Amino acid sequence: MTTAGAEVIEPWLNYNYSRSFLFGLAIPFTHTGVMLTYPITDKLTVSGAGIAGWDNVGRQQRQPELPRQRRAESDRHGVRRVDGHLGSRAELEDRQQADPRRPRPHREAVRRTLTLVGNYDYAVEEHANIDGNQAIWQGFSLIANYQFTDRFDALRGEWFEDHGGSRTGVRQTLYEGTATAKYLITQHLYGQLEVRRDNGSKKTFEDDSSLALASGQTTYGFAVGWVFN
Repeated sequence: MTTAGAEVIEPWLNYNYSRSFLFGLAIPFTHTGVMLTYPITDKLTVSGAGIAGWDNVGRQQRQPELPRQRRAESDRHGVRRVDGHLGSRAELEDRQQADPRRPRPHREAVRRTLTLVGNYDYAVEEHANIDGNQAIWQGFSLIANYQFTDRFDALRGEWFEDHGGSRTGVRQTLYEGTATAKYLITQHLYGQLEVRRDNGSKKTFEDDSSLALASGQTTYGFAVGWVFN
């Protein structure tokens, strides 16, 4: 698992059916290591961990990460969280050819309330962009969720900037807007419908009508899930 990000791998814990650009491009999916968590009060928890790299299980790290987490929780007023990570990652995208000994700073701020989730990511890595220079990527997403009776509507807007092309292979800025509706059919069975629009500053999306690339795309999705509770 990782402490970074406003979304998680488990789909039933996210407001939207699809994942954001930040989930797929800006943060690691997992950290491998040991974490200790201590609840100071019923609203404040402090965690510390020793981590052997980002998204890396089998490869030995010479320089472990030391993530620091301060988390405040409240059932009535939501969650406010600030995460910081400083360390190294062995495995990047193949195009980056990363050196596992190189330190990799990452800063992230996440704010949660009853109806809003805001997520900002900023990361820097030396000699990792498409020209071999410093790579920088950043992005912001905002999710608004409104609950009435048994239905949940979630709207997400997002901006992601790949300054050096290290995350997408092209220097570009990506935008997306997503609307998701979730309905509890029974106590355990639920359905989701979603429409999403992606746009970018470069033509990097597939165009179904031709073999050429497009600067944007619209996708539709649906899902049916069962919750064991």
